Amino acid sequence: MGTRSVTQFFDLANNGALVVSVYQLYDGYPSKVGKEVAEFCRTQVINGLPVGVNKDNTANGCTCLAAQFIAKFKTRVGGLYIQDGTDANFRYKVYAGYDESTRIEVFTYSDEQIFNGSAEEMLAWIEQQDTED
Repeated sequence: MGTRSVTQFFDLANNGALVVSVYQLYDGYPSKVGKEVAEFCRTQVINGLPVGVNKDNTANGCTCLAAQFIAKFKTRVGGLYIQDGTDANFRYKVYAGYDESTRIEVFTYSDEQIFNGSAEEMLAWIEQQDTED
């Protein structure tokens, strides 16, 4: 059985409401799915799409960010599902709002928080974990 994970998106522009939970069956540990989440969350979250804005690495709110995440990582049958994985080994909570820094929290199966910070901070944390192993 693989290392399962759940990535949840919370909309700070809507009182922190849960947008979606994405359950992944394999490679859920921080150095794989966690790294993908952090790299993805470098995306700028804005309100609306003003003329001339670079639409690459830009999301129109948290709901757009969550939809882009699913579109990027759901590439085949199985593997990734829209559901809450209560048996997940790792839980990634993404908090995003308009023109705010996106924050990521990482929890283990036992709900121990092992990370809380920005996408860039998470990438540095993962790199540090990899060098310590």
